[in-house]
Parts: sequence; structure tokens; C-alpha cells
Amino acid sequence: MATHTDTEPEPEPVLSFDRGAMKRLRRGRELTHAELAACMGLRPTSDLTTDWEAGWSAPQLRNIGRLARALECDPVDLLTWSTDEVTPRERREAAAERDAAGG
Repeated sequence: MATHTDTEPEPEPVLSFDRGAMKRLRRGRELTHAELAACMGLRPTSDLTTDWEAGWSAPQLRNIGRLARALECDPVDLLTWSTDEVTPRERREAAAERDAAGG
């Protein structure tokens, strides 16, 4: 007999970008964000790598491969299983709301 509980089921883990791994690997290679961007073929003034590491956005699949080559690692090293249901877009929107509210 099945029992009813008032708790919500645990969210299913999803494969997501591991920004902590990116930071460790970048620092281990002693690269600045500008140097990493240049190694990826991006403009050194690009904010992409900074945004990825800060969690403001996540790289698209094709950029994970470029990032892995620049960091001399396997692309799998930049991925993790996560149950975090907050997307980078939701994080950006929440930050914008905080800023607008003076917080």
C-alpha cells in the first residue's frame, strides 16, 4: 500500500556546467579571464568567461569544448550533476531586481 507524504519529490539531477571546476582549472593554469578568452579565440575584453565563472550565465555546448581545450582538460571535467533548479537567467533577473530595489 502506497503512503502519501506532504513532501515534494526530490528534483532529478541534471548535467550542468561546473563553474567551480572552471575556476580551479583556470587558476591552476595561472590564466586571467582575458588570457583564457584569448586562448578560446574570443576577444580578450569579452566578459563571457567572467560571467560563466560567476554563475551569471553558462557556456553553450560548443563553448565547453573550446573552454576545455584552453584549460587543457576533458570537457567532462567542466560538468557536474546538479539538482539546482535556479537557471543563470533567473539568477541574473534576481540580481537585477535586487539592484533596482537598492539592495
